[in-house]
Amino acid sequence: MSRRHFEPLSGGRPRIDWGITILMLGAFFVGVFWFTHGNGYPSFYNPDEEIRASQLITKDWDFHRPLLSAVVTKLLKTVLHTPNETQAIVQLGRTVSAFFAVGSIICLSLVIYFLGSTSAAAFLSFLLLCQHQFYDLAHTMSENSALMFGSSLTLLAIVLIEERPTIPRALLLGFSVAIAVSAKYIGVLLFIPALIIVLRSGGREFRLNRLIEFVLGLVFALLVVNFYAVTELPATAFDVLQDLGSAFASTPDGFKNLMQGTYWLILWRNTTPAIWVMLGVSLSVLWVRRRILKMSEFLLFAIPFVYFLFLLFSPSSDLRFLPVVGFTYAFAVAGVAWMAELISSGGEQVRGWLLPALFAVCLAACFFEFLRGYPYYTAFNFDERLEMLGWMDGNLQPGSKVVADPSVLLPKLLAETKQKYRFGLLMDGLPKPVADQSLLGQVVAAGAGYVVVSQADYKSILSGAVSVARVNSQAVNSTKQFYANLFKNGTLIWSRSPGPVPYLQPGLEVYRVPRAGGDAAKSGGD
Repeated sequence: MSRRHFEPLSGGRPRIDWGITILMLGAFFVGVFWFTHGNGYPSFYNPDEEIRASQLITKDWDFHRPLLSAVVTKLLKTVLHTPNETQAIVQLGRTVSAFFAVGSIICLSLVIYFLGSTSAAAFLSFLLLCQHQFYDLAHTMSENSALMFGSSLTLLAIVLIEERPTIPRALLLGFSVAIAVSAKYIGVLLFIPALIIVLRSGGREFRLNRLIEFVLGLVFALLVVNFYAVTELPATAFDVLQDLGSAFASTPDGFKNLMQGTYWLILWRNTTPAIWVMLGVSLSVLWVRRRILKMSEFLLFAIPFVYFLFLLFSPSSDLRFLPVVGFTYAFAVAGVAWMAELISSGGEQVRGWLLPALFAVCLAACFFEFLRGYPYYTAFNFDERLEMLGWMDGNLQPGSKVVADPSVLLPKLLAETKQKYRFGLLMDGLPKPVADQSLLGQVVAAGAGYVVVSQADYKSILSGAVSVARVNSQAVNSTKQFYANLFKNGTLIWSRSPGPVPYLQPGLEVYRVPRAGGDAAKSGGD
C-alpha cells in the first residue's frame, strides 16, 4: 500500500489510471446490486418510511429535514411514472438511498486513492460495501446516506481544489457543500473547511475569483434543491429554529451519554477490533507527519471527530453515526497506507515483519467486517414474518383462531399477502382487562388456540421499561401477568430470535395456549 503522491501544483492534475477507473466502476455496479437487493420488504414494517412517502404523495413537505432525498425521489417518481402508492414510493426512496450510499463509497475511495494508493482505495471500497450501517441505511428511505454522500463529495472536492484550484473545482466544492447542507442541516459545518481551503488555494490574484465561483456553486445548488423550502421561508425558518431548540435541550443528556460511555459503546459496536487497531496506527502516523499534513488529510480525522461531538445535541442512535463510521474507516485505511510507506522506507529487517503484520491486520478487518455485515444481509433478504405465516398455515389446526401482539403486524400481513390462510385472526393485541377474568382467560374464552408474541412488545413490559405514569397501572400489571402465565402454561411451537434490524426481526414466537377450562384460563389463573 505504498502512497502515491500528487504531482506538484505546477505539474497539472492528479492522474486517474485504468486501474482506479475499473475499480470504481466495479464498486459502483457491485454496490448498486448489493444495496438494492432485498429492499422490497413491506413499507409498514417501518412507519417512518410511510410518513416520508405520504409527504411525497400529498406534497406536504416536512421542513424539519432538508429536501435533497425527497426532491431526488420526487424527480425519479416523475421520470419513472411511479404510481402514488406508498409501497412503490418507499421502495423508490430506498433505491435513492442505495445510490447515495454507493456514491459515498466511491467518493471516499477516490479520496484515499489520491492521498494513498489504488490498493488502499480497493481496501476501503470492500470494507464499506460490507459495513453494516451502510447496508442498513441503503435499504431505508432516509436522509442519512444522503448526508454521507454530501460529506464525502465535499472532501473529494477539497482534495481536488487543494491539488489545483480551477473554476470547475471551485464550483464543484460549492455544489458539494450545498448537497451536504441539503441532506441534513448539520452539513452546514462543512462550509467552514471548504471556505478555508478556497481562501488558501491558488495565487493571491485568483483567490477572489475562486471564492466567487465557490459561492455561486453553493447558492445555485441550495436554491435548486431546496426550492420548496425557499418558497415557504417562514415555515422553514420556524422548523429549523424549533430543531435548534430541541438540539440544545438534548445537550445535558448528550453529555451524560458521553461521560457514561454510551456513545463510545455505540461506536464500538458499529466497528470491529481490527478497525480500532488501524485507528491506533493512523493516529500514530498522523502525529509523526503532523508538520507536513495537507488540510484534506487532517480533515479525514477532523470530520468524524467534530461530528461525534455534535452527537451530544441529538438523541443517541446507532444510525446517526453513519458519517462518523464512514470517515473513521477512511481515516483508518489512509493511516495504514501512510504507515506502509514509512515501513517501506525503513530497513529490510523491519520491513520483513512489519509489512506482513500490517497486511494481516487488513485481512482481519475484511474478515470481521464480512462477519459483522452478514446478519444484516440475512435480515433484509429473508422475511421472518412471511416465514412465520407460511409455517402457521401448514402447521396450525385448520380453522384455529390466533391472537397477535401489535409488533407482529399480522392484520397488515394478511391483507398484504392477499392469500387465504387456514387460520383466522381473532384480535390484534390483547383485550382490555376485566375485574373477574384474567387476560389469558379472556383470550381462551374468545376461542383463541394460539398466541403470536413479539419480544419487541413483551420485553419492555417485563423489564419495567415503561413510563412512571403507567408502571402501577392495572393494564400494565395485567399484561405482565398475561405474558408470565403464557410462558409458564403455553407451549412454544415456533420462534425466531431478535435480529440486528428490530423492525424486520422483532423476535417472533408462536404459542399454543391452554384449552378452555384449564387452570390458566380460570379467573385466578393470572
